[in-house]
Amino acid sequence: MQVLKDGTWSTKTMTVKESIYVLVGQVLMSFYKNVSHPINWLYPHTEKLIEMGVDSQQVAKNCQIARSWIKDYILQRKEGKRKSSLGDDTDMLSLMLGRPDVFSDDFMVDELVGFFGAATETTHNVFQTILTHLC
Repeated sequence: MQVLKDGTWSTKTMTVKESIYVLVGQVLMSFYKNVSHPINWLYPHTEKLIEMGVDSQQVAKNCQIARSWIKDYILQRKEGKRKSSLGDDTDMLSLMLGRPDVFSDDFMVDELVGFFGAATETTHNVFQTILTHLC
């Protein structure tokens, strides 16, 4: 995954947990930069966001890399190449895989990204708030 350090994008190998945290931060920063640009002030009415700059393009590439990895994992689970580490297949993905009439591959990717992204950002905000009040 590409990370921005000192104004330069560079490749960094990281765990899935780290990459989700980094990617959520990148998406939020990119969104804030794009929304604050005058050309995007009509975003609430048009629901179309024009990406501004190379940073937004790199964040979009990082999102595609993450989505591709998640989709590959889903396919491996479908094919039986990977198994759930929880007993009785009670994890969220196993439940979705059990209902192919409801959950397409892309829909499962969307749900997993949303779930882990929300969990990561919520945890980050809680720790930040606690530290602010303690210090």
